[in-house]
Amino acid sequence: MKVGQSGYAYIVDREGYLISHRNRSYLVNRTLTLNDLLGRTPESIADRELTLYQGLEQQWVFASGQPLNVVPWFAIVEQPIEEALYPLITPAILVALVLVFVVFLLYDIIAFFRDRIVYPLRKLSSAIENAERGKAIANIALSTNDEFSQLATVLASTSLENAELYQTLENKVEERTAEVELANQEITILNDKLKAENIRLSSELDVAKKIQKMVLPKATELEEISSLDIAGSMEPADEVGGDYYDVLKQGERLKISIGDVTGHGLESGVLMLMTQTVVRTLQKVNETNPINFLDLLNQTIYDNLQRMNCDKNLTLSIVDYHDGVMTLSGQHEELIVVRSNGDVEIIDTIDLGFPIGLDEEIREFINQQKIHLNPEDVVVLYTDGITEATNINHAQYGLQKLCSVIAKHRGKSAEEIRQEVIKDVRAFIGNQKVFDDITLVVIKQK
Repeated sequence: MKVGQSGYAYIVDREGYLISHRNRSYLVNRTLTLNDLLGRTPESIADRELTLYQGLEQQWVFASGQPLNVVPWFAIVEQPIEEALYPLITPAILVALVLVFVVFLLYDIIAFFRDRIVYPLRKLSSAIENAERGKAIANIALSTNDEFSQLATVLASTSLENAELYQTLENKVEERTAEVELANQEITILNDKLKAENIRLSSELDVAKKIQKMVLPKATELEEISSLDIAGSMEPADEVGGDYYDVLKQGERLKISIGDVTGHGLESGVLMLMTQTVVRTLQKVNETNPINFLDLLNQTIYDNLQRMNCDKNLTLSIVDYHDGVMTLSGQHEELIVVRSNGDVEIIDTIDLGFPIGLDEEIREFINQQKIHLNPEDVVVLYTDGITEATNINHAQYGLQKLCSVIAKHRGKSAEEIRQEVIKDVRAFIGNQKVFDDITLVVIKQK
């Protein structure tokens, strides 16, 4: 029996002998069973839904068996594998063709993106890196004829401009470097000259400092004064100070002076020395009138300062002493009087004079005040380096604290009182830098 195009069906009995087959040659030879021909029994074929083997006609087939209900036979159907798989092979071939087409399509797409996008981007990226290093890009070969090629043209043009700018910048940097090196050489030469000049100035300042100390009153001079116990000191904040004090004796009279030059340094020290010289000269010519004394002193100092083209000046107080009476004139810090019983008197000098060297005529501003001293009374002259001394908290030492220390130690000698005041001021300042000269004169009536 024919099944499909080339398939067929046949019948065998239980022993496997062929009962019916399209090839009658199998029916003639009744000595061969299905097991002899195929190596299979009808039952083994019927037990499986589908069996693959080489059939009676020597070709590979799919086979299926089914026992018949009426007689004890089996119906066997064999269909060549080519015909059985034909419905599946055609779609498979179509799928394979589609896959091949897709593969070729993907290849073309990838090649398109590679040639039109990836390769141009790589070339542009490499060109940009070279441009960043300052290299000129003469030409970027792109055959895409699209936006990438336009960008490559613009990039090449820009890189050429940048390369020229970069080269110009390098040239300018080299020029500036050469200029800086030349300037450094000049600075080195100037530094050497400045060092030499500083050494010279330092030597000159040392000399000025020594001269300044040399003209201060000696302890032996002060000890010769019979009516007063006097102690004084000056500690400059810089190498040359601007403070001044002196004690001059002429007969039975004493002239005690104290001043403070604006600023510090060499000019201030020179002004201090000029003042000391003029005061001693006027003392020698026996100028005893306080008004005339300060007026002549101011005119001399003013003329010298004008010649020096110097804008400095000084506050100055003059104390003339004779037979227990002090005559105070000139503008400076307050004068402190501590009586033997502890009473404290503060005498303001603001209305007793005018800064020396600030104006040519000061005569009308000069006044005087008399102070009568009793035994054991203490008089203190000082500069603002004491009262305006500051500690780490920026607090000032102050006039009140100075008066308290003097009053507390009023029973001691003038030198001991001076030492106690300086010690207390330094303890107040602590580790702070000393910003101003510290000058102190202690006078005690014997």
